[in-house]
Amino acid sequence: MKAQIKLGFAPTRRAMGQDAGVPLSELRADGAPTANAWLMQFQADIADVMVTVPAFQELSAFGAACAAGFSRGIYEPESLYARIGRRSIESAMPEETRERCLRGWKDAVRQALQHD
Repeated sequence: MKAQIKLGFAPTRRAMGQDAGVPLSELRADGAPTANAWLMQFQADIADVMVTVPAFQELSAFGAACAAGFSRGIYEPESLYARIGRRSIESAMPEETRERCLRGWKDAVRQALQHD
């Protein structure tokens, strides 16, 4: 599963940028995988994009609570979002290494699809 998270996103990121006509400059991650620093670094490296990780893992429940608070006027979105601590992870992988990894991934997917 981690291989899919890491390697599978790079082609998706490129396609998203092409479809939108705007390159993706940041990937915001949340959930359990963000606890794995190596995984987040490799994600930044293989996708060649900055990965931003919140100070706490599970933003889904937080988002639901925020939506309820916003609808009741308890919270102001801008002030609440500004308080979420984040760390950014920059790509550090050389381009030739990234391309070699992606070629290997594509070869593995092609072989899996051709397997009887």
